[in-house]
Amino acid sequence: MPKASRPETFVLSKTDRKDFLLYLEYANPNYISLTAWGVQWEAAHGETRSASKHTYHVGCRLVQQHYQTCILVGAGGAKLPIDGTIIDWGTSAPDLGEALAHYQKMFKVQPLNPLKRPEPRRDNDDEGRDGGGSSGRTWTKQVYRDDYGGYYYIGQDEEYHQCDAKGKEIQSTEKNTGYRTSNPYHIVLVFSNAQKQTYYQRHGQPELCSLRKHSSGTYYFVDYKGRECNAQYVGSQPRWMNRKAISQSTGGQGSYTQTSKPTFLTDPKTGKPYYIDKYGKACWA
Repeated sequence: MPKASRPETFVLSKTDRKDFLLYLEYANPNYISLTAWGVQWEAAHGETRSASKHTYHVGCRLVQQHYQTCILVGAGGAKLPIDGTIIDWGTSAPDLGEALAHYQKMFKVQPLNPLKRPEPRRDNDDEGRDGGGSSGRTWTKQVYRDDYGGYYYIGQDEEYHQCDAKGKEIQSTEKNTGYRTSNPYHIVLVFSNAQKQTYYQRHGQPELCSLRKHSSGTYYFVDYKGRECNAQYVGSQPRWMNRKAISQSTGGQGSYTQTSKPTFLTDPKTGKPYYIDKYGKACWA
């Protein structure tokens, strides 16, 4: 009788999957570390895994100069990569915090500790403007009253987060998915530009929308796919969000250079094309 071969990956059962999602919810991408990359799977440490029943790690290995990651789980005394989690990052080593955040996003988990992305800054950045140095250009937690009878803040992920009056995030379980989230009603943040047009962010780009009101008094809009979205009107977009977009477009250098043609949008009322400039203002094309 032929000897059974050792499985190469671990397939999650329904029970295992719930435990795995709990790990991703509590895993902290800001303190993850690795001793060294090797040809065998090496377990990273520092994510804080105490909430899950089993022990999981971000696994790392270097195969033919290609950096790969997975999520490892102990199975029968050996650590195996979970099926569907092996990612080849190419010839450049990935940031392990970003790799863990990628898995959290892949499995649609709202992490308790999102990845912190510090904003690049030059010593003389914004000096003499607004009388406050770089004030308003970096993310700080600011608590607002929402239209739903509570409080919220805009996280570094640029999304709505339900919280209490002191800014402590409030997590609840979503009935349909069972995931823990601070945005159970899928509220989308809506901003206004210099022309008093309202828009929301879609894949990092502004998308015009028309706000309407429910009978309860809360806002909603219909998105580009015809779906009704709960909305929270914010007003002017915070300056740190503009700065983040500029930093990403210039490779983190903190100054704006236009390297490609602007993305043109269409005003739903007039049908005229327009674009958003580097200051977040809408300009007719």
